[in-house]
Amino acid sequence: MADSLRQIEKVCETKSVICIREPIAIEERLTLKDFFSEELNDYYNAIYRTRDELMVSINEMFLNKGFRIKEEGFLFDDDALNNRKETAQYYYILER
Repeated sequence: MADSLRQIEKVCETKSVICIREPIAIEERLTLKDFFSEELNDYYNAIYRTRDELMVSINEMFLNKGFRIKEEGFLFDDDALNNRKETAQYYYILER
């Protein structure tokens, strides 16, 4: 993830807006390896970082380079769209 964020910052102009949407772990980091999903009918691997873990990367890659967080929060208010117990969609809008 850090490499991706680093590359994004490198191509940003002096005045830039970045939208980041990331599924995050609600309480603690969740790592799934060869996890079978009935919804996908397949196995997959994923790392769900916490908001605090994600903030470390955002701080290093963006806030230390002139960006500020303009807005952040959970993507969906509707409980029907927040249908996972341990993860949720989270977003940041960064501006420089």
